[in-house]
Amino acid sequence: MFWQTGPMKVAVIYDSLTGNTKRAAHFIAEGFIAEGHQASVSAVNRIDLGAVGAADLVVLGSWVHGAFIVGQAPALELRQKFSGVLPSLEGKRCVTYCTYALTGTGVLDKMAKLAESVGMQHEGGLLIKRSRLAEGAELLVDRVLGNLVAA
Repeated sequence: MFWQTGPMKVAVIYDSLTGNTKRAAHFIAEGFIAEGHQASVSAVNRIDLGAVGAADLVVLGSWVHGAFIVGQAPALELRQKFSGVLPSLEGKRCVTYCTYALTGTGVLDKMAKLAESVGMQHEGGLLIKRSRLAEGAELLVDRVLGNLVAA
């Protein structure tokens, strides 16, 4: 999915309603740190602009909202926050994740479009079931770092 030689700076930005996406964000950051990288975590309403500006990789996380199967999307606040508020993200690499309870049909495609709409290069995404946050976070980090032969 993603490769870079040497340590990376990773900025994890999340929007969380019940705390699951926030917990996943911290698991993801811890995973990168355990592999020798730097990682920061910011809520979407308190984004660390310095960390995002310095980041080699931005990880965007959202919870899934909308009706079951039909009309699901990433959290509205996250979409609004990335529409013109942040400085230029042109060419920044990005991966996305969404936490869900029952299903996340189509949400990752919407997250990819969100990242690309602000100029980021979307490198892939992952749905993380809220009952398996730590495992999902580990899988995302492994995919980014190329630690898996097949995903």
